[in-house]
Amino acid sequence: MQSEASFISNSANAHLLISFACVTTLSKGLCLLHPDVSVQNRYVSIIHGVYGLMMYALEFWQQHILSYAASGGDLSSNAVLIKHLVSFWSTHERIRSATHDSGINAHVVDATVTSEPQDARLQLIAHLDIFAFVSDTLQLRLASQNESSSDGKGKSTSSEIQTGVGL
Repeated sequence: MQSEASFISNSANAHLLISFACVTTLSKGLCLLHPDVSVQNRYVSIIHGVYGLMMYALEFWQQHILSYAASGGDLSSNAVLIKHLVSFWSTHERIRSATHDSGINAHVVDATVTSEPQDARLQLIAHLDIFAFVSDTLQLRLASQNESSSDGKGKSTSSEIQTGVGL
């Protein structure tokens, strides 16, 4: 039997696994937003899917990626997580384009640049193709939280943040 001390002995590995699970969940969820997918097929996907991690993934996927980077995780372009993130980003962009092209008007939070400092860990992934995507989604989350707080409704939750693709 493993001791509790060795349960998460490698922080980079723990963040790798959690990041991968979050991105996988979000990637599967993106298919539900494609305008060519019928409502019936969406329901079938939900029934057969494993979306229990969705709310957590929406809220924390970027944090786990940045924690993975900060703990010395592999950030080479050949790393499995980086390839998975690039695939996720590509799917996100395809869905966003298809949603935009179909005329679907999703509620989008106005993610204006704030004067608040961004996460310093972002510099660890600045060399990656997915840098702008991760940075923009963090900025969007911050802007939506600030908007929610400024309108008196309190801090927003991931279920309140809609960007056309839920990120």
